[in-house]
Formats: sequence, C-alpha cells, structure tokens
Amino acid sequence: MTEGIFYVCATPIGNLGDVSERLVATLNSVQHVLCEDTRVTRTLLQRYEIPTPTVSCNQFQEVQKLEWILAELALGHSLALVSDAGTPGICDPGYRVVSAVRDAGYSIQVIPGPSALASMLSISGLPSDRFVFCGFVPKRVSDWELDCKMARDQRLALVFFETPHRIRATLEWLNGFDSTATVTVGKELTKIFEKVVSGSPEQLLTIPELEGPRGEWCGVVQFSPIVVAAVAPVVLELRKMGLSNRHVIDVSTKILHLNKNEVYRECLRLDEEGTTSD
Repeated sequence: MTEGIFYVCATPIGNLGDVSERLVATLNSVQHVLCEDTRVTRTLLQRYEIPTPTVSCNQFQEVQKLEWILAELALGHSLALVSDAGTPGICDPGYRVVSAVRDAGYSIQVIPGPSALASMLSISGLPSDRFVFCGFVPKRVSDWELDCKMARDQRLALVFFETPHRIRATLEWLNGFDSTATVTVGKELTKIFEKVVSGSPEQLLTIPELEGPRGEWCGVVQFSPIVVAAVAPVVLELRKMGLSNRHVIDVSTKILHLNKNEVYRECLRLDEEGTTSD
C-alpha cells in the first residue's frame, strides 16, 4: 500500500484570492484537512468548492491527534495541514505534528504561499537581507528589551507581531528605547482596508488606526546604530568623577553601551597603575 503524504499548506492572510492552483489541487486530493479552526478553513474551502472534510487540530489538540494522523498516513491517506492564515508553524500551531510525522518517516511536502512576515518585510522599505523575527512581542519587558538590543547591536531589522490592544504600548516603549528608529507597521494586509505606515515611533503614535479594536499588527524596526566611544578615555573620565568600579561599569554598559568585559579590564588596569583622579 502506498503511504500517504503530509502536506503543509500556506493559506491567504486576508484576501481569499491569494490562492494558488497547486493549493486548490492539493486540498482537493487529500482525505482530510487539519485545521486550526474548522470554521475559518471551511470559508476558504467553500469559496473554491472543495468538498474535503476538515478535522480540528489546534495548539491544544496537536499531541492527542498524532496517533490518528499517523494511522491515516499508514493507511495511505494523504493529509493537509493549514492554519487560519499564513504558513503553519510560523506563530501558528503545526510544528509538533510536522516533527512527529517526520520522525515516523512519512513524506512531508510544503505548499508555499502567503506569509505576513514576508509580506511586511517586502513593503517595509527597510533592509531585509538580514533580520530577526521575534513573533508576538513578549509580555515580559525584559525579554523584549533583549530582542531589541540584539537586533540593534547586530544591525538587524527586527520583525514582530502585535495585538491591537498592545500596539500603542509597544510603540511607546520603542520610542523610549530608540526615538530615532525607523518603524513600519501594517495591518489588514491584502484586504480592502490594508494600512501600512512608516516613520519614527513617535510619528506612528499619532495615526488613528492604532485605536482600532481589531486586526493584528505586523511591524519591522530598524534601530539607529550606536556610536561606541573608546573604552579607556570613558572609564578614566568616570573614575575622575569619583565613581567606584561598580558604578563605572554600570554607567558604561547600561547607558553608554560599552562592552562590559572591556570596561572591567580597563578598571583593573587603572587599579594596577593606581589611577583614580587628578
């Protein structure tokens, strides 16, 4: 018996017209479509008159559905995995199922298509040859700050998703972190009321669309590079001001963004020379 194929299928992120012939053919050919939300997927299937039955497989059901999925593939039945919008596994359920199917030795094929991540990068007008994607902005500010510092220090564009009720707070935080950063945010991508705006965090805070209760946002940030001063003269000046080594390190690393190890070594060198103040 021929074993089934497991298809990972990207679906439209808003506009139902963004469907490829290959996706329609695949969804027609499989025995079941595994869905994040069957109600959302049925809208797509009805649009293209696809009669394939749907099976719920959201983030809370992935593990419990694995036995059934593997049994179906063993019977020679092919399955398609879709999320509500975009590509499964990209901030959406799916990776556990894909991993288990691969470990079981079954064939996995991808049906590529729409992605909010790729779409936003392409229209941001910001360098996208190197970037980092953090998914939805972490709720812990310390985690978000680490993401931003890493992107800034490595001069990478930072791509993020954000909910409508948190987008204002996120832009306000970015304004405090780097008011000169360039940010492009968009929502309702590919839909009639698509909105994409670019500017400094402060400029974006003035757009009326921020107050809308619906529509997740996707954003791209390009931070301004930090001009790093030479370590030795900075440490010496701070020592002349009477600061202890601990305070010198705190000021140098947290405010001036110097390398902590280099600052520490310079403090030790000045201690050996007996240099404190003039």
